[in-house]
Amino acid sequence: MLDQFFVPELKKQYDVLRESEKSMSQDEVEAIYASIRERAELIMELSRIAKKDGLLALEEKIEHIEGCEDVKTLVQYVVDGDDPESIEQMSMLNYASKGIEGYDAILYIISTYGVLAIQADMYRQRLARLIN
Repeated sequence: MLDQFFVPELKKQYDVLRESEKSMSQDEVEAIYASIRERAELIMELSRIAKKDGLLALEEKIEHIEGCEDVKTLVQYVVDGDDPESIEQMSMLNYASKGIEGYDAILYIISTYGVLAIQADMYRQRLARLIN
């Protein structure tokens, strides 16, 4: 369900962003894309921490993250053991209720996808340990 909603939505929001770039300075555009890269890098860092030290280690990390409230909330749900479907549904409802577009929407989608991917990877690792 996540792919059916967020993948087309991400494409749409990149189109919105590209259109809004026409009225921005080059510095503003570069700052936006730098921020998107930073969010992706944060998600990758959280993934490395989870793989190395487990999901509970993320709780300490998110205490030190400035801004990124959506990431903090999603990670806390994962650490608390909420099931992926519940997190996915909550994320989709939250996204729809905010009515965000462009840059903010892209950050939200990256955060949701990334945190759910971290959770899914941890489930795969646990299953592999059980099988072996």
